[in-house]
Amino acid sequence: MMDRKSALADGMLLLTAAIWGAGFSATQYAIDSGMPSSLILLMRFAVAALLLLAVCFPQVRALTRREALLGALSGLFLFLGFFFQTEGQARTTPSNCAFLTTTNVLMVPILLWAVSGKRPEMKNLLLPVLTAAGVFVLGFTPGQGFSFSPGDGLSVACAFFFACHIASLGYTSPRVEARKLTFMQMVTAAALSLLYFLLTQRAAPTGEMLKRGALPVLYLGLFSTGICFFLQTAAQRHANAAKAAIFLSMEGVFGALFSVALGLEPLSWTLLLGGSLIFLSVALTEVSLPRRRTSSAKKE
Repeated sequence: MMDRKSALADGMLLLTAAIWGAGFSATQYAIDSGMPSSLILLMRFAVAALLLLAVCFPQVRALTRREALLGALSGLFLFLGFFFQTEGQARTTPSNCAFLTTTNVLMVPILLWAVSGKRPEMKNLLLPVLTAAGVFVLGFTPGQGFSFSPGDGLSVACAFFFACHIASLGYTSPRVEARKLTFMQMVTAAALSLLYFLLTQRAAPTGEMLKRGALPVLYLGLFSTGICFFLQTAAQRHANAAKAAIFLSMEGVFGALFSVALGLEPLSWTLLLGGSLIFLSVALTEVSLPRRRTSSAKKE
């Protein structure tokens, strides 16, 4: 039976996935406003960093050099994940990007195995396969199959760096207080986004662009970035990285549901079946496999 902290961590991870799911629609609105990817990234991380600075100033002021470096490590992977996600979504559909992003759940146990040399539990190797089946069904279009565009390739790269981010939090979150760690991630990602913006943009954003894109980017900065990564960082103190990846893969399901609710795409059997498979994999994380007996009863 789960203890209270584990149950709370699971709830925080699911809430994070739901907010992220809505974030795919917000990102699409920002892209449609004409905002370049570099400006979207810069604004979302700057808003998140300022929010955390205002709310967590006493903790931020007490940051040590070691804590800052650990936070910067996770922040680097965070930036790379969102860089490839935003660039990928600009070249594919929000639902495809959401579904392909969730494939990071397949990568986390393998990354942990490669880095630590410790083989994950059989459950953590089997459940990602079930999750992958759900992701495949979600991205399948009857009569067309599973299409793969350049934007889809960038979305897979984003999944890899998000897997690196989740794995890195498995190391850094027990060593750094959640508010400090989250702030350093946002500051690092904001600094890298600023560099990206300065290197790639020659024209200033227009007033119409900012007017149309301001609200979606504000949602991305406050909720999808600042609040969500605090929730994820805090939750991973009580949930291992492989399990966290499976819970966070629900963002693909939530992303599709929000698209349907907003009228961006119709409800389909692929959404229902694929979502059910991913939800089942999440539920099964709480089921323990029977242990093999190592000894037999002595004969009398």
